[in-house]
Amino acid sequence: MKKYLLFVSFSILFCSFGYSQNQNFRKTKWKPISKVKTVNIQDIEDDFLPAMAHFEAPDVSGHLYRKYLHDLKQEIAIKYPKDYTAIANVRGDVDPPEIGNNFIVGGIQPGIPLDNHLAMNNDTILSGVNSFISIQTNEGGFIKNFSLLNLADELNVNLNRLFDPRLLFDPTTNRYVAVFLAGTDSGDSNIVVCFSATSDPNGEWHAYSLPGNPNMDTTWTDYPMIQFTETDIQITINLLRDGESWQLGFEESLIWQLNKADGYAGEDLGIVLWDDINYEGAPIRNLCPVESGIEIPTTNAYYLSDRNFSIENDTFFILELTGGVDDPDSELIVDFILSDIPYGVPPNATQQIGQLQTNDARVLEAFIIDDQIQFVGNTRNLDNNQAGIFHGILNGVTGARDLKLTHIIGEDYEIGYPGITYTGDGIDERDAIIAFNYTSSSRFAGLSAMYFVEDIGYSDIVTIKEGENYVDMIGGTLERWGDYLGTQRD
Repeated sequence: MKKYLLFVSFSILFCSFGYSQNQNFRKTKWKPISKVKTVNIQDIEDDFLPAMAHFEAPDVSGHLYRKYLHDLKQEIAIKYPKDYTAIANVRGDVDPPEIGNNFIVGGIQPGIPLDNHLAMNNDTILSGVNSFISIQTNEGGFIKNFSLLNLADELNVNLNRLFDPRLLFDPTTNRYVAVFLAGTDSGDSNIVVCFSATSDPNGEWHAYSLPGNPNMDTTWTDYPMIQFTETDIQITINLLRDGESWQLGFEESLIWQLNKADGYAGEDLGIVLWDDINYEGAPIRNLCPVESGIEIPTTNAYYLSDRNFSIENDTFFILELTGGVDDPDSELIVDFILSDIPYGVPPNATQQIGQLQTNDARVLEAFIIDDQIQFVGNTRNLDNNQAGIFHGILNGVTGARDLKLTHIIGEDYEIGYPGITYTGDGIDERDAIIAFNYTSSSRFAGLSAMYFVEDIGYSDIVTIKEGENYVDMIGGTLERWGDYLGTQRD
């Protein structure tokens, strides 16, 4: 059965399974952290909303990290030239999703890159648009806009650089959580975590600051992802080395477990940190939290990862964290599983002038329903070598695991940066809506979606928002396309 799903978090600038390893990952019970401040969103001045544009030089010479990804994409373009005659997947087996309502967040300018996320209850939507957060009704009515800069100023947090907002609505408590990063250096990196004190996001929030350099070395925090369980708010991040890029400077990925009851109450925050997360001595990179598909939270937490910089690979990692932040016997277990078909780093996507950056093939969003996980990410499509996405279905999460992968391509356009949300009615249904960006040499970059029903298939692709121009913000031939997309079941 279809459920209505609202997408508001997109801006357009116009097999086999392995064996489980219960390794000695480092688990550290931190001393509880006191809140920085309780701030009332209504008190934040929003007369001046500064936009933050983090431009990247188009020239790759002299920049080893840009050159690394550039050379990798060049190798892909030579070995796997794009085929514009390949026929798209057979679709139309189920009805496509319907657009019930749409609106534009007014009064703000999107930042660069397009890091967009959202959280919503029945009446109110919290939408993150790079360096801003907007509060609106679910019909698009204006409530409040404020910048991360103005919020950080209220908290006396480092204002050097504020980025990567992530938003979450916890239906078990009817509360919101907002996370963003401050600083891109080991000396000034922080993770700002804010818990709404009530169900009204336009009221009081309890704010905390976690260290972005918890190991007290030369690393800093990048790319947060968040989820909720029965007891926790969990944040996964990447640690990067000073002076290097996210491509070459990766040190390790971490998991922060936060006691959500403490955060909602504004009390000292109970914390557990997991690090040294590896498989056979190699750090596992980019831990995508697997969200509960329905409103009932999970007890144990799952995470997915893959070989995101491989030109072609069939390995995925699944991690299980047993127990909440206050469970002394909690464990982190890692396993690998092979997909039936491979995935790989996507080529940059073509637009009217130049190309849009697709980054790597990491898992971008996932949910669990009963004993099944569905997930999505970027990939090189094996049929036409264009930028596409993969949709994975992992059955038997707690038993004999089996992983099937499907590559999805556009018609006469390339696609990327997908999000996925469960839309079934009860655990016996396996429905989902998959949303993603699209672009081509003859069509401005925009946003589309499709509907999926297990054992039946995929719907035709529908356009959610048609682009109005090609992306031209940096200069040169390579533009930023975005880093992630926010979707949520209502």
